[in-house]
Amino acid sequence: MKKILIITASLLALLLIAATIAVHLYLTDDRIKALVIPPAEEALGRKVEIGGVSVSIFSGIEIRDLSVAEAGEKNVFARIDSFVLKYRLLPLLHKRIEIEQVVLKKPMVRISRDEKGRFNFESLALLTESPEKKAKPAANPKPGGKSAAMPLAVSVDRLAVEGGRIIVADAKGEIPQSEVDFDLGLSLAASGGSPTFKGEGAIRVRSVYGGVKPTIAIKTDFDQTRARAVCDLDLEGEKLTITATAADYLKKPAISLLMSAKRLTSTTCWR
Repeated sequence: MKKILIITASLLALLLIAATIAVHLYLTDDRIKALVIPPAEEALGRKVEIGGVSVSIFSGIEIRDLSVAEAGEKNVFARIDSFVLKYRLLPLLHKRIEIEQVVLKKPMVRISRDEKGRFNFESLALLTESPEKKAKPAANPKPGGKSAAMPLAVSVDRLAVEGGRIIVADAKGEIPQSEVDFDLGLSLAASGGSPTFKGEGAIRVRSVYGGVKPTIAIKTDFDQTRARAVCDLDLEGEKLTITATAADYLKKPAISLLMSAKRLTSTTCWR
């Protein structure tokens, strides 16, 4: 019995050592940046920068201070404080990265419209490219070399967004100046070949428009068969709660709304 335990412990130690070596040999800063930056810049048509990369055999890959520039490269269009990818260890021994969990910490996007009515996201390459160019397969990276990207297989079991923020500004003054804070958690699974998902989220909106400062707080939970959202609206002391439920919303949605306030309660259903 003791001999079996020693052999098992030795095999586990060897596996751990092999995985550690694989991590340090193949998950270099250059390879990770080659995996992220070129496809991101091609898809967005914007300059993408990464502040730093950390790799741990247990905690995964952490990309810090990822930023996307505006079209003029003077300001930041989007930024992520920390982008964490958890991977499976065994595929690394075959020089493959299989991602199972993605966590975005404090992602921020600035949406703005200038005095001519043009939004800053309209020039993103993925929105302006022709269908033929979008369908064109990406060139394969050159084999070998220090900065060549590794094969990537994505099988995400968990996606989370923590401390997200969207900032909206309009030079024309037609859209409320707003700050949207949000958190999202999404679990994915494949059962019998049919994908399933389950998630929950929280959103808080603060706006200013014409001297009025409404706030909206939304909590939602959903899966592939049902979605529910509770929205609390506060308009300078006047409060309204709206509860929306959608059943079978991917096929034949049945939607119900319940609105309640101090002087009002109303229920509406659609099928």
